[in-house]
Order: sequence, then C-alpha cells, then structure tokens
Amino acid sequence: MEIYPNIHNIVSENKTGQGITNAYLVTGTTGSVLIDTGWKSDEQSERIISYINKIDCTTLKYIIVTHRHPPHWGNSEFVKKQTDAAIISTVIEAPYINDYFENYKVDI
Repeated sequence: MEIYPNIHNIVSENKTGQGITNAYLVTGTTGSVLIDTGWKSDEQSERIISYINKIDCTTLKYIIVTHRHPPHWGNSEFVKKQTDAAIISTVIEAPYINDYFENYKVDI
C-alpha cells in the first residue's frame, strides 16, 4: 500500500506471533529500493514480487537489509533472483547475513 507518494509498505506476517514485519519499497525515476524483505516464506516472496509488478516497478536496483534478524532479510535471495537487484547492508551486518544466504552475497 502506498503510504506516502513513492513510498510503499508491504506487510509480512511475523512467525513469532508478535505482530507484523514491514518491508518498504521506495520508487524513483532513476531506480527503486526495497528496504527489508520480511520472513522467508513462499507467501511473502510472492507478495513482494506481486506488489512490485502491480505498481509496475521495473527499476528495483537495491535490496537494503537493515540488520541481521531473519524477518528483515528472509526473502532477499528470492527477490534478487527475480529482479537482479543488489543486496546491500552495512559492513558490520553483512558477514552475519551472508552466513544464511545460499547463492548470493551482500554487496557492502
């Protein structure tokens, strides 16, 4: 859902039962950024890709992982595979996040 011009919220079910986790898509004329990707699940992966397609976002350049908790990076590999966006994080968080990825690594 667009919460402000060019800023979209994509809600993810929180598997711990403690509420929801949010992913944010910021769209722009030269590229778009997805901030966090929610819990790793087929449902959430499809929700993100469906939303990106629904708003006709063809310029996803970056997936920003804010920190190492699973509800923030869970679907990053899937989204990267579908969009070829670079996964980025901080130099401190990247090694921890990379331990979970099978096929891709974080671009610091």
